[in-house]
Amino acid sequence: MSTFINVMDKETAEFTKIKYALAFQREFYCVGDKPLGKGAFGHVVKASCRKEGRTYAIKVINKDTKVKYQEREVKALVTFKLSEESKRNVIEYYASWLLQVGDEQRLCIQMELCSVSLENFVYENKIGGPEIIQAQGPPRFYHQVFQQILSGLVFIHSIRWVHRDIHPGNILVVNPNPQQIRDIHVKIADFGLARHIGIEYEVVGLTIVPKLEKVSHFSRNALFRAPELKNDTYDFKVDVYSAGMMLYFISRYLENKNEWNTELKDLKQRKFQPKERIFYKDEKLSTLINNLLQEDPNARLSARRAKEYMFPTQTTPKDSTDAKESMPKTPFIVRKENEQDFSQCCLNQFTLSAITAEVERGTGVKRGRQVLREERMVQGEKKRIKIEHDDNVKDIFNIAAQKERDVVVVVIEQPEDDDNLEIEEFSSVETVMEST
Repeated sequence: MSTFINVMDKETAEFTKIKYALAFQREFYCVGDKPLGKGAFGHVVKASCRKEGRTYAIKVINKDTKVKYQEREVKALVTFKLSEESKRNVIEYYASWLLQVGDEQRLCIQMELCSVSLENFVYENKIGGPEIIQAQGPPRFYHQVFQQILSGLVFIHSIRWVHRDIHPGNILVVNPNPQQIRDIHVKIADFGLARHIGIEYEVVGLTIVPKLEKVSHFSRNALFRAPELKNDTYDFKVDVYSAGMMLYFISRYLENKNEWNTELKDLKQRKFQPKERIFYKDEKLSTLINNLLQEDPNARLSARRAKEYMFPTQTTPKDSTDAKESMPKTPFIVRKENEQDFSQCCLNQFTLSAITAEVERGTGVKRGRQVLREERMVQGEKKRIKIEHDDNVKDIFNIAAQKERDVVVVVIEQPEDDDNLEIEEFSSVETVMEST
């Protein structure tokens, strides 16, 4: 008993120090008598700004948290803030600063205030519990929530970030008291383990292999993490695996929360099929869960493909030109000939002029001096494909989308004789598809 009391006294003292530091140094006063949340990173407190009269969530990070994780989280949130698209399903960032707490400096991150985590919403909200999981809708609970999770991941991945820690505690419900399922609005939060992998690749042959650090600290949330995170080679599909675990979580209800630990372990070890236990005997739902939980990341759908599969668009613009112009930006990787450093670029139109403009922006090679080649493996051999016309651009991106792989473009600054470039040309999309 005394140990428990000592821990509580320590937590109360820590919260009190943070509360007074925010009040005297930043004119924020904490709301409530305890933090909104606490973890290995530190505390999240609910605080109101005296000048603005608005209330925020402020993450106060422990001094012993690695600097790289602190810097990376701020960098991620600042990057997301530059896009209006991020505001729909990614937590909104406002500011960050160093705060003197006692004799220590802490990093504070000011974010929008969301009411509760998805886990607590399911188990503690008045419209939660088995009734919300089993409600017929429309929309059904898993439809409403999972579509938004995928939308957030599609955005995050489109600008080459990977979250690496998707679980029910990091999906937050924005509106404080939704009265019905269609009112539930969720956002992805906590980017302490996120990282950018747009240019941090190693080229093995022509295979793009991201070399990343392992996620070193594990908790019960490790149950939601992809198996390849134990290694140092993985990509965006780690978030897709976690999303699959999330989809199972919001399609199933256990009266005793403590039973999730055993059930999720058994699910990861394939001791049962999801369709045996989820409430809705929906073949599409169970098929998607199975796909996202594939051990081999190459067998999983991307977040974008998963969204298209589960939530197909109802209408397609009749005018093909308008449809292409309204397409979301598609990322690709570009590097200079004989250099290993990559730049991240994006297209919203599959035209030669659009790709040459992006390559110039990414590499500095003037459009008039560019010779562009796509690099790929064809039947186990290294090949370079000409990019000289609009049709070439359309073909390479269409094939990459179907194969769910990145487009890698090499730019040669000085024009060279095509015979010396050892380029293999294909006459049509179909021929390339048969050869790859």
